[in-house]
Amino acid sequence: MPQKKSERSPLGARTTHYGVAAIALGLSSYIWWVTGDPATPPVHPKPTLYQDAVIDAPITLVTADKTDLSCAYEGDAEGYRCAFKKPNEAWPDVDPNNVEHRKKMLVPYMTVDNQLFLIPGMFEEPAVDERYRDEVPRKLPRDKLERFTAQCKLLLRKEIEGVMVRWAPDKDWQGPNKVWIGEVSNCQVSEP
Repeated sequence: MPQKKSERSPLGARTTHYGVAAIALGLSSYIWWVTGDPATPPVHPKPTLYQDAVIDAPITLVTADKTDLSCAYEGDAEGYRCAFKKPNEAWPDVDPNNVEHRKKMLVPYMTVDNQLFLIPGMFEEPAVDERYRDEVPRKLPRDKLERFTAQCKLLLRKEIEGVMVRWAPDKDWQGPNKVWIGEVSNCQVSEP
């Protein structure tokens, strides 16, 4: 019996399915090309920074940061001081090994989105101190230490200019920088 024109053969149905799949793939590729890389992380708006603002600050750390990071600034800011007056010229009355001094000593830290802050007493915060005790750096190289994030509230005190920062004792000083001084509280630690 002859086949009716309205009925399709199985071969024609397969061809139609491949055609629809090709169109869907082409449309998906076009949308991806127009909107950009879907693996790109979303851009989070940076908080407005002003004196006495309280912002969320995800600080990226390794335990060696407790002793490796330092700043140099000639002045006293909000009762705080860097360990160095000038690069390689330490303040005589600031002892980085003294817990009480560390609570008043400015130290440079970066947020996960590369925002620089000077923060006193970061490793004296209970959650950060506990994380430090879990992985005391001893003689491990920095690249062997596990990076973690301290999600803290940061109370902005003052913005200062002319700050030099150093990320390890054997590294060069960088700057001068214009940086906010902030006091941390309510830190929660998470692994990346």
